[in-house]
Amino acid sequence: MPTDSTASPRERLQRMSRWMRALIALGALGLVAFIANIVFDRNPGTHEELLRHAPSAVVGLFVFWQAWTLFAAYGRGQVFGVAAIRPVRRIAWALLAQALVHPLSNTLAVLAATWHNPPGQRQLQLGVSFEDYLCVLFGGLLIAMAWAMTEASRIEQDNAGFV
Repeated sequence: MPTDSTASPRERLQRMSRWMRALIALGALGLVAFIANIVFDRNPGTHEELLRHAPSAVVGLFVFWQAWTLFAAYGRGQVFGVAAIRPVRRIAWALLAQALVHPLSNTLAVLAATWHNPPGQRQLQLGVSFEDYLCVLFGGLLIAMAWAMTEASRIEQDNAGFV
């Protein structure tokens, strides 16, 4: 196996893709275990915790799936084709969705937790965190990258026609 200094860029990308897919699998398993722990917990407040975390977990699993697909394409050497562009775009839109899902699910969880309180003691809480802002920022960044990758793919196809 060549070292990083002697490996070609394609070999480095393939090796990185294998590592990333392993990390993605671990992350997905951890997320499923986290949600399973909430589901099987018999303590009071379990429903509220599930309401708070399940929507983000669904988005997270979708992002893991798309990242898995992206690094599979990279591992095959497909860097600018549809197989690489589509998952980047889908991850971008999922991050933008997460920026809405997270504050809304937290709001619903607080509302559910205080629903049975007498009138005047129910709470409606809406908050936006720095993590929500980062989801918007990185979602926008990935949309721009997907557009750039699409243009690079088009240029690559145009250049292939000249050979």
